[in-house]
Amino acid sequence: MKFQASCNSCKSNIRIKERRAKSFDLARLRTFLGTALSKGFMNKELRHTTLLVANGQIIASFSAVPLSPSVVYFSTLKVAKPFRRKGLAENLMRQAIESMREKGFVCGYAVTLSKKSEALVQKLGTGRIPREEMPRGVPLHLLDGKNGKKYQYWLFSFLKN
Repeated sequence: MKFQASCNSCKSNIRIKERRAKSFDLARLRTFLGTALSKGFMNKELRHTTLLVANGQIIASFSAVPLSPSVVYFSTLKVAKPFRRKGLAENLMRQAIESMREKGFVCGYAVTLSKKSEALVQKLGTGRIPREEMPRGVPLHLLDGKNGKKYQYWLFSFLKN
């Protein structure tokens, strides 16, 4: 799928391509994600990561890592600052939810730290859950808040109402 958006910094229109991450993206992706998100990021997640690329640069990433045949964990959602507030994160998540539903997944889990992330997952129809309900397989470094900040835990149901 192709997206088009204008850069918040220079205001120029930029063509954005969506593609799966490859092994040669790992170093650039770790740099893009920063220390907190890329800690422990491995090839397992890389195989399930979607990138948005503009002019050869990663401008957004999102991972949907299967934990079992019916459960997926959403992680590493990030959009570069010049491309925020364009709906890219929401579009990536909506596509992933629909794809997981079509593949027969029953539910998905996510962890958020920021109020903006919380607002996005709530908009997509999730429910907040206690940490104890997070499934095995979610990387431990993503489960516990740092520097006194509290993470929030979310459950997505893919079942049609």
